[in-house]
Amino acid sequence: MNKYDHIDAVYKRKVDYHKGYFSLDRSPFLELEKEGFDVNENILLKELIHQELISFIELTIKDLPVKEKECILKKYVQCKTLESIAIEENCSIPAVYYSIKIALKKIKEVLIKNGYDIND
Repeated sequence: MNKYDHIDAVYKRKVDYHKGYFSLDRSPFLELEKEGFDVNENILLKELIHQELISFIELTIKDLPVKEKECILKKYVQCKTLESIAIEENCSIPAVYYSIKIALKKIKEVLIKNGYDIND
């Protein structure tokens, strides 16, 4: 754990040192923060849009069939592997992969139909 704390501390020192020159993590707000501008409005707007998208995706997942919904939640919320999901569902790994693939395709179609840009 100390190794990761050290890495974080080094990164924060680099960001603070180089804040006025360029953005190490490519955030468009670092230079503005260094100059003293208030960027909270832009950040709050982006967070609001992000929360709206997340809630829409959650509603879309609730409308999926039971098996697809379970596989998506186990894979992306519980962070389980395809193998562990296959063991729990008593099916093959390709079946789990195919189920997740179909569910993601359905979510993508719903997002596109409702005007969301899936590239963002």
